[in-house]
Amino acid sequence: MKVLMRLVFGQLVLRSYYISVLIGQGNRTFADEVTYYGGWYLHSLSVGDCNKNGIIDIFVADSYHNGVSVLLGLVDGSFKYQTWFAVGNNPASLAVGDFNEDNNLDIVVCNSDNSTISVHFGFENGSFSTGIPHSTGTPTSSFSVADLNKDKLLDIVLTNFADNVMSVFLGLGNGSFFDRAIYSTGSNTTATVIKDLNNDTRLDILLVVNGAS
Repeated sequence: MKVLMRLVFGQLVLRSYYISVLIGQGNRTFADEVTYYGGWYLHSLSVGDCNKNGIIDIFVADSYHNGVSVLLGLVDGSFKYQTWFAVGNNPASLAVGDFNEDNNLDIVVCNSDNSTISVHFGFENGSFSTGIPHSTGTPTSSFSVADLNKDKLLDIVLTNFADNVMSVFLGLGNGSFFDRAIYSTGSNTTATVIKDLNNDTRLDILLVVNGAS
């Protein structure tokens, strides 16, 4: 648990080929950065414990090779490059969560050039399945994961920047989703955050809009 907390309060920085990890020292300072190879043209990362050993692991989207790199955490706060698995074309972002209710960590990837999201089911040994693709209609740039409708199942909100819309996929609890619901946004929407902004216990959605609303 000590290693887990140190990482959570550290900082992860993406470079062109490397992930930089700065471990928090508990006094508002950070240790010198340590770099780890993650692939080429890294766009997005997330963290979680994929092999259930109580230590945080790193997952990073390798957009050049159309895959995801997995770096397993070690007890001393360092990481080792464990595996790489293929996803769709140009993975722009990723997130982790349990999408099929089996208590294993899964990875969902936004494949921008394929106009899909793919769900990769996790196994207890830290490996992942071939992705199940779901069409997003048009290319996407960003998505967020949360339980929007209080059914204790993970849902997905993503931006379709070419169409100036936001898509919502409500989860079914087996790694699949209801047909997407579409909401109009401003032009060139590129980022999403889900949070309860007005303390009414209902989740709200924030969007970054780079054009007219």
